[in-house]
Amino acid sequence: MDDKTFYALAQQRPKLNAFAALCQCHHETRQNGQPWSSELCVAANNCAGIKRGLGWTGAIYNKVSWEQRADGTTFNAVSVFRKYDLIEAFLADYEEKLAAMYPLCVARQDNFWGYFDGLITGTYKWATDKEYMRRLAETAVRLAPEIFGAEEADLKLKTALLYALEKGYLSDDNAAVALDVLGLKTAKNGIKSRLLASDFVTNTAVSANDAGEAKIICIDAGHGGKDPGACAGGVREKDITLIMAKLIGGKLAGRTVVYTRTDDSYVELSERAAIANRSKADLFVSIHCNSATSEKANGAEVYTHTSQSDRSVAAASAIYKKLLAASGMTGRGIKAANYAVLRETKMPAVLVELGFISNAADRSKLTNPVWQEKAAEAIAAGIKDYIEKG
Repeated sequence: MDDKTFYALAQQRPKLNAFAALCQCHHETRQNGQPWSSELCVAANNCAGIKRGLGWTGAIYNKVSWEQRADGTTFNAVSVFRKYDLIEAFLADYEEKLAAMYPLCVARQDNFWGYFDGLITGTYKWATDKEYMRRLAETAVRLAPEIFGAEEADLKLKTALLYALEKGYLSDDNAAVALDVLGLKTAKNGIKSRLLASDFVTNTAVSANDAGEAKIICIDAGHGGKDPGACAGGVREKDITLIMAKLIGGKLAGRTVVYTRTDDSYVELSERAAIANRSKADLFVSIHCNSATSEKANGAEVYTHTSQSDRSVAAASAIYKKLLAASGMTGRGIKAANYAVLRETKMPAVLVELGFISNAADRSKLTNPVWQEKAAEAIAAGIKDYIEKG
């Protein structure tokens, strides 16, 4: 067994948070510092120490395991564990156990930090180990680069923790552990308060000449996770928007870039605006692709809110002008709409519709890496023009 294979199998279980399940089982199966090598994992495909009980009628495996008393001392005990033929069978049973005994994990499956808390603070506690939360948190830090990519891991860990705190998913003790493991600070009014915005940004290099003019740009990749957005010709909007958001952010040298998502995760509309507001962004740019019932509809357009400020219109104009010049898309104009991400953000905000996925010619451009580079460069240039003009 390896981390990515286990993660892929866990993703097939609808009630699991795949990354949280990976972290727990990676930790539970460590032997001499090596994951997936414990006796119970190798002999019984039991990756989380699930014991017989709750009417279990399958195969069993007897093993000595250690427990921890309330005073912190440990002792060994012979335990009877469930045995599985395959890891897939283990994951199916693991999912059922969570649903039956750890409902907080299922309810918080959108967030791995909340899932960790659910293993510990519910009616049943998965482990008597008083350091279990810390061990899971440290495992998450180790595994995040492998699963999410080295460049995205730190941001993923921190934004997920901020979301968990905002949702009230963590007890004060577990929140303190997570913050400590990530090396983060809180605002002065307590653990449950917002984390410092500076802890949730990806900083690009800022030269001495630019330092005084550096701005915070929040880039929102539309849709994600369970919400694919518009789909046509085998293309999903959520995939295009994520690619474009990262490309745009990478071209904003000298600026601080905040992303609402950096992987295929689902983020509520209100949370996207909240991320921008917490980071005190100077501009919010949401990236989308359009769709229509008519396959003839085509072209790019940029939206501001119906009660837009002059600053929003200025940003929209700068981006729209650059995008049209570079993309080869038909221009559909600058428009106004009551979109939640534009309505709830507290800074100038625009929503860019790159083109129509439902139109074959537009779709061909949207999926072309060369076009994506040109369009991202154009949008970044529009953002820079807007910022430089103040």
